[in-house]
Amino acid sequence: MSRLAISPWKGNHRYHGRLRTGEYLNCSLGTKDNRIARQRYGELDFLAQSGKTKAELIEALWWLKFKRITTPPLTYRLMMAKYLKHLMVLGGKKVSSMKFYVHYAKHLVRDLGHLKIHEVTKAKVNECRMKYSQWSPSTRNRLMAVGKASYNLAARELNLVRKEDNPFNVQFERERGGRTRSLTLPELHRLLACCVPSLSDIVIVTVMTGMRAREVLRLKVGDVDFDAQTVEVVAANAKSGKRRIIPLTQQARDIFWRCRASKDRAAYVFGPGDKEPSYNTVQKQFVRAVTEAKLEGVTIHILRHTFGTDLARVNAHPETMKSLMGHSDFKTTEIYIHGDMESKRRSVEALGKYFGELKTKA
Repeated sequence: MSRLAISPWKGNHRYHGRLRTGEYLNCSLGTKDNRIARQRYGELDFLAQSGKTKAELIEALWWLKFKRITTPPLTYRLMMAKYLKHLMVLGGKKVSSMKFYVHYAKHLVRDLGHLKIHEVTKAKVNECRMKYSQWSPSTRNRLMAVGKASYNLAARELNLVRKEDNPFNVQFERERGGRTRSLTLPELHRLLACCVPSLSDIVIVTVMTGMRAREVLRLKVGDVDFDAQTVEVVAANAKSGKRRIIPLTQQARDIFWRCRASKDRAAYVFGPGDKEPSYNTVQKQFVRAVTEAKLEGVTIHILRHTFGTDLARVNAHPETMKSLMGHSDFKTTEIYIHGDMESKRRSVEALGKYFGELKTKA
């Protein structure tokens, strides 16, 4: 027994029915048009009565949707626009997160946007990836991930393609090892000597709390508890979406105390009143300071990595490191526990003292 579920105000019409094979089929007919829906329902029901399986009916429905299509095929440019709109409206992505997706979407649309969605093949995807050979493997993998997600949405929500036909189902490249760069104490002093006063406060707080740069810039006076000597990273500002509390060193407390002067609890610590400091401005100031200090391979995120590396040097417990840095996965914490040569040397020397002088036969 089957029926046609007509829902002209809520998405596409659907087919509901118990097949002769005992399976139950509940699927979208891929249209809101009553005439086309009844036509597709009739053909599906005929196949169901003839004893076809659920997999065969789904395959037949795909042919009904796409092999007999009369409207012009959708271009990849329009499909990507639908994907970005879905992320913003239904996915609830923040504006800061959307910049990530839009950045890679622009590159994909530039190379593949003129093609119809069925014309985008794995060969063309690989050709697009090779155009960005100057990018790191991880960046090219992110480009492929955005493209793959756009096709998965088209298959899952928009009923435009089949998921198994996704041309972005290519093998991702092997990425290089995790970050191993951190600042030594002399390098940190050189960097601070080249920073403007407002930037030096941000650098010190980042190094001593391990917060991400954007988390530091979004701190408000009310987030700092001077009695408990802690700072709170609220869930809305955290990358993982989880709240965390970090103890403060004496120097970090002094900076927060100085910056809170004549500000209310809702004001930004490092901004003018209720205006959030510009990340781009801080980034440009940091690049100038790094260039003047003649440091190589140093980005603003290296400050956070320095915090994690120094925690490992003082033998902080891995779970404590994970909690302080706000990692969702312990594998991310392991990147910071790489250990420098001095730490390795101390460990081996301690092992040598444990064994002492081992006697050998002459």
